[in-house]
Amino acid sequence: MMTVGRSGELTRNGESDSKHPQMLHHGEKEANKPVTRKAIALMATTSFLMLVIGLIITGIFASL
Repeated sequence: MMTVGRSGELTRNGESDSKHPQMLHHGEKEANKPVTRKAIALMATTSFLMLVIGLIITGIFASL
């Protein structure tokens, strides 16, 4: 069974991430920061724009 460790890495059977130091990324400290409101807003606007562009493209192809 694969579980997600404290640092966000996949570990087997809940073993600690310290046993596999080579699996840790260099930017691990940045990845441990909580997600900011700015990042959430950016993801929301990006997904909304992608949805709108997809609907526009679908409408163009449907009208052909």
